[in-house]
Amino acid sequence: MVLQVLNNSSSSSSELPDLLSNVHNLVPFKLENENFFAWRYVIITILKAYNLFGYLDGSLECPEKFVRVRNDDEGESSSTTTAQINPSYEIWCREDLRVMLFINATLSADALRGMRLNCPTTTRQLWIQLCEATHISKKMSFVHNDVPYLESIKAGLEGCGMKPPP
Repeated sequence: MVLQVLNNSSSSSSELPDLLSNVHNLVPFKLENENFFAWRYVIITILKAYNLFGYLDGSLECPEKFVRVRNDDEGESSSTTTAQINPSYEIWCREDLRVMLFINATLSADALRGMRLNCPTTTRQLWIQLCEATHISKKMSFVHNDVPYLESIKAGLEGCGMKPPP
């Protein structure tokens, strides 16, 4: 039987436990609405340093779940193929979950509460949801909390002869 296992050299599973055990030393604060960009910078820097950024940006794609394995029976001229779980797939899934654990350990209770409705299954999905949730909350915070700025925009539009939106 011949089985070819792809070596995933873009990440090191031996470094992941070290990363997980040092999460609070590496990221000294939890993600809150007001610190998203600082938090994002720290997370990206750490994942790049540990060669794990591909899980976050999607460039390290999940391998196929199954591989075809050719079974050669000695003495017979025919051979058969069977599908087996791809060991690279199992490694990728395990490492992706560890990166998700790392990110989750840096989230505030409010940020984690937001994830329970859209339970992400990969680091990439988690990252997209965090970015979208923060973007939406920033927009809502801007709309609700910056009335003087909005009033100045409205006055500027009126001064230019434009009718501001209601």
